[in-house]
Amino acid sequence: ETKDMFSHAREQLAAIRSEEKYVLAELDRISKIEAANREKAELIRQKQEEVDLLYELDRFYGQLWEKLNNSARPEISELASNFLSGLTDNR
Repeated sequence: ETKDMFSHAREQLAAIRSEEKYVLAELDRISKIEAANREKAELIRQKQEEVDLLYELDRFYGQLWEKLNNSARPEISELASNFLSGLTDNR
């Protein structure tokens, strides 16, 4: 009977070791997935930061264009008026 108990204990130990290897392999796989997810999250954060900057630049350039257009409009209007007057001999 002691021999049977010892044999049974050895089988259980082998099963536990096998399960331990499986669990360690799964933990390693999960760790790799988590690392990849962290890298992807960082990449997403960087890309979102770039998108935010591009939206800010677009807004800034839109405002700049509007200001330049508004400040140049009177001068352009005067130049156009003088040009047309010259073409039509002030008629």
